[in-house]
Amino acid sequence: VRVPARAATEAELQCVHTEKHIAGVIKTRGMEQGELDTLAAQLDSVYLCPESAQAALLAAGSVIEATKRVSKGVIKSAVCVVRPPGHHAEPDR
Repeated sequence: VRVPARAATEAELQCVHTEKHIAGVIKTRGMEQGELDTLAAQLDSVYLCPESAQAALLAAGSVIEATKRVSKGVIKSAVCVVRPPGHHAEPDR
């Protein structure tokens, strides 16, 4: 069974990440690749592109959705094949 991808909501992200961190990821949507490269150089093993924020939101939301469906018994188990930008993310970075 394939669970459709969906973006995580801000409220869901705030369960783990600070508002400042979320805002920082979202603001990358409007950046040019050169700006993203400069930002990525300041981070630990992160590559950024203009679609990184959307990829991260979809990855997080899809894992949340699959987890909800398993916990409600809608599906028996799930495997989420995601590796979003920032997959080593912590609450504030």
